[in-house]
Amino acid sequence: MMTFILTRVGSILTRMAFILIRVGSILAAVILPLLFLITKHFISL
Repeated sequence: MMTFILTRVGSILTRMAFILIRVGSILAAVILPLLFLITKHFISL
């Protein structure tokens, strides 16, 4: 019984990790160019 619960928890955690990685990569792809543009804008001032 315990091993079944552990495997369930493990699969849920791995799925959450994959989702977090995907969301993180999307956020990085969106935020990094924005930060770059903002810093360029402030440097040009």
